[in-house]
Amino acid sequence: MAVWQFKISLLPQQWLDAGGALDALVGADGWHMSPAWGASDFESIQRRIDGILPPGQSWSESLLHWGSYETDDIQLFSESSLVESLCVRFDLRRPNLALFGLVVAAAEDLHLALVDMARKQVVPRDVQALLRAAAASGAASYVKDPISFLTSVDWERGQAT
Repeated sequence: MAVWQFKISLLPQQWLDAGGALDALVGADGWHMSPAWGASDFESIQRRIDGILPPGQSWSESLLHWGSYETDDIQLFSESSLVESLCVRFDLRRPNLALFGLVVAAAEDLHLALVDMARKQVVPRDVQALLRAAAASGAASYVKDPISFLTSVDWERGQAT
């Protein structure tokens, strides 16, 4: 992920409503989203995302990719037609406001929650709430003032202080 990209994951709202906890998806080596997905409808998700961004280049057989790795993109990882993870990265250098709205609408249609990965917080399915989360992100801090952002990074922990 580029420092100028704000990343969210999408998770089944039903999993969260049933008591699923975000902390349960974080291991020593990062996020593992597949436990939240269960037997979700992979094809419905794929069809709904197809209309948001154009197809992109995939570096893996288990990845469907839309958009560009360097700007805005959507990544859907799967194994045997089972969703492993679904994430969206927004380029905050040139925010595509329409994309924020399209992602919120897709999340609403598919009953998915929006999760701010860096803060481990669910963001309401509302365009303004998603824009506020993006504006409060490390990516926004980087875009606003790269030098201050870089000097604030705790390099041992790999995050801005």
